[in-house]
Amino acid sequence: LLQTARVFLYTPPSEHFGIVPVEAMCCGTPVVAVNNGGPTESIRHQTTGFLADPTPEAFAEGVLYCLQNADRLSAAGREHALKTFGQDEFARSLDGKLQALTSCAPLPSMALYLLVYWALLGPLLAVMGLCLGLGYYMRSG
Repeated sequence: LLQTARVFLYTPPSEHFGIVPVEAMCCGTPVVAVNNGGPTESIRHQTTGFLADPTPEAFAEGVLYCLQNADRLSAAGREHALKTFGQDEFARSLDGKLQALTSCAPLPSMALYLLVYWALLGPLLAVMGLCLGLGYYMRSG
């Protein structure tokens, strides 16, 4: 369906991301979407699609623009979607994040460990001492 459409209208006014416009661009279908939220991250206005105000007039302007520039928007949208959101980019991004997680960072100095140890242990010992003291006081009182 997306491959045979001449223009795809995406009307949610506050979508957090919206994968459907990206799917339409991958199919080479120009997209008209609300100029808010997720579509502003995936669509480049008048380059890969059309970002419109949420009014019928603005969407009509977007449809007309997309029909008049269909070949250019189709090619640019497909290229942008695959380059930015495709499998290769996802794999590269995931690999980079995994590399960052598994790389060895320098360990903090022993002084920092001791400071954290005593900062956590001191109040714990104080509370334990208070509880033991109160327990002793209550039993002997």
